[in-house]
Amino acid sequence: GADILPNANGTAPGIYVPPRLNGRSNCAVFLLPGPPRELYPMFHAEVAPRLRALSGVEKVNGALVLKFTGIGESDFHHGVDQRLAEVPGLEYGYCAHMGEVDLRLIGDVSVIEVARKITLDEFEPFLISDDGASMEKTIVRMFRQRGMKLATAESCTGGLIANRITNVPGSSEVFTHGYVTYANEAKIAMLGVSAADIGLHGAVSEVVARQMAEGALRESGACIAVSVTGIAGPGGGSDDKPVGTAWCAVAMKGGETTAHKFFHPRARKDFKLSVSQSALDAVRRRVKAGC
Repeated sequence: GADILPNANGTAPGIYVPPRLNGRSNCAVFLLPGPPRELYPMFHAEVAPRLRALSGVEKVNGALVLKFTGIGESDFHHGVDQRLAEVPGLEYGYCAHMGEVDLRLIGDVSVIEVARKITLDEFEPFLISDDGASMEKTIVRMFRQRGMKLATAESCTGGLIANRITNVPGSSEVFTHGYVTYANEAKIAMLGVSAADIGLHGAVSEVVARQMAEGALRESGACIAVSVTGIAGPGGGSDDKPVGTAWCAVAMKGGETTAHKFFHPRARKDFKLSVSQSALDAVRRRVKAGC
């Protein structure tokens, strides 16, 4: 009959139906539990070895996922496609997400290293991680390695940056405060933003973004604070500040505050995600540059 596959991470076992029980084709059937924390370990421990034995493949190619932000898939087509295609024994492919592009490299170790060098020689500043880690996981890892603390001050993203950071296990070691100052009154009361500057420059401005980040840094005691303020739409835009405009600032203890202007003319939900990605990338670049 079928074989029972042990589940070291849950109560539901897996089932393996060998090809010998299938009278029509040489096909093996695997039934695995649904929860990822149970499925993935079982696949690697029980399924992969059986598939290798059935296929007769002794050596399995390695795979590497390089995750990038700030560039699109077309940049890779123009920048590295031809050179990657010329690497013997390499398989590669792209997967584009909102604000990110994954490049998957498949081959033996030496082939992957050649392809990795080709890619990073062209796009290294845009690299989030070389192990498939998300932007937020990379940020938490960078701060943990350096013993640093992070705070956020958000307006247009409504707490999404803090949400992304705190979705990462271990984020409590690096994340201190998440200010959601959506209204101007909150910016003034909680972060010490100047009411006069809001009146003169508007809430969506470099001046206000800088004061938000500096206020969050001062009130939280963190090492770095990042702020965002923007126009999600569909209303509220103008000729000078169209819908999709956002300002971000990164303040650091003992360092200068830097400001960045972004333009993400998207639906509200996508706008918020894009702005959060750009803000986290600004933090990543600041930390990577040595602050």
